[in-house]
Amino acid sequence: MRADVAKDLTASAACFKDIVWPEISEMCGGGHIVPVEGVTVSEFAKTLDVLSGIDAWQVVDGVGVRGVASRVQWGRDWGTFTVRKSRASGSKTEWDKIAEARELALRGFVRPHLVVQAYVSGTRENPTGLAAAYVVAAPDLYRLCQEQFRGTAWKERTIYDGNTMAVFDVNGLRRSGAKVARIAGAV
Repeated sequence: MRADVAKDLTASAACFKDIVWPEISEMCGGGHIVPVEGVTVSEFAKTLDVLSGIDAWQVVDGVGVRGVASRVQWGRDWGTFTVRKSRASGSKTEWDKIAEARELALRGFVRPHLVVQAYVSGTRENPTGLAAAYVVAAPDLYRLCQEQFRGTAWKERTIYDGNTMAVFDVNGLRRSGAKVARIAGAV
């Protein structure tokens, strides 16, 4: 893994655990969050991320554990979920994992239950608080990750590094039947 990508992942996991989760925990059923990269040997953490898309475990004492996919971005609240659709390198993306998720979940393979898109004010190096977070049940988002919903639930954008992102406008998701919660931060 490239050093800059590893640094982003570590910053994202730290922001999710320290800034985002305290603000959204109650709405998500409580418990505490355990970042995947913090509890497993590095090779298995990579396997969990690559194969399942799980970034953290939500642990609710006396109840259970479930997987959470998260994306943290710094800066303003864009009111969107973003999913990497293709990489300039051709390697597997979150979109590919979503395309396989339903069938694999039916076969008993672990998949995230919640997807969280968070916007943290400040910078990666100096985060200052939660601007906003959006939470959707993974199956709701996965259902809309199909070409037939392009233009209504999501639009495709190519970004500066040549990767392509599916950008899901929160209002478009809601119009398409997904239940999306918004948690406004204090900043």
